[in-house]
Amino acid sequence: MGKINNISGILLAGGKSSRIGRDKGSLMVGEISLAERSLLNMNQLFDEVIYVTNDQAPHPASQEFKIARDEVPHLGPLGGILAGLKSMQSKRAFIVAYDMPFVSPELVKYLIQIDVEADVVVPEIDGKLEPLHAVYGDQCIDLISTQLSNHDSKIINFYKKASAIHVPEEQIKKIDPDLRSFFNINTWDDVREAILMIGKEKAGGSKNG
Repeated sequence: MGKINNISGILLAGGKSSRIGRDKGSLMVGEISLAERSLLNMNQLFDEVIYVTNDQAPHPASQEFKIARDEVPHLGPLGGILAGLKSMQSKRAFIVAYDMPFVSPELVKYLIQIDVEADVVVPEIDGKLEPLHAVYGDQCIDLISTQLSNHDSKIINFYKKASAIHVPEEQIKKIDPDLRSFFNINTWDDVREAILMIGKEKAGGSKNG
């Protein structure tokens, strides 16, 4: 099956990693680093992959991707989303944080086809939106720029002025029953859990991630 070529894949790197105490991307999760694993997931899905970073941390050199950097540093994930959207060649992008290493191709393909005209298509899990595992259109660029100019960096606040589709958890679970796509690495316990999950994945031949 060919790669998706009418929508870009954007991977948001960086973050403070305060609970781990070092750059998350360099953490070994299985046989490869977290950044390499997340990039591999995206490269298997999309023709255009954009790696958004706001620091000088080394990035994987073994894969093809475009690098985008925040125009103004220290604006958090919303600044990264803006940088990625401005760098894409497509009209839309699937955006995910690089500390979420179990992206489901089936779920991504489902999300991007729900409403091709919507500004945002975002999963809602346990009553909370997942803005770092969502689909964004280029219409969001002006909305985000305006919000950041008002010193507001909370991602979901611009949704109020956008056409945003919230995808309920029960729909997500039909494709990703265990919600593995939304497992993210914030602590050393999470790293160990991810390694266990990868081991089970290899043993069971799981298709997710």
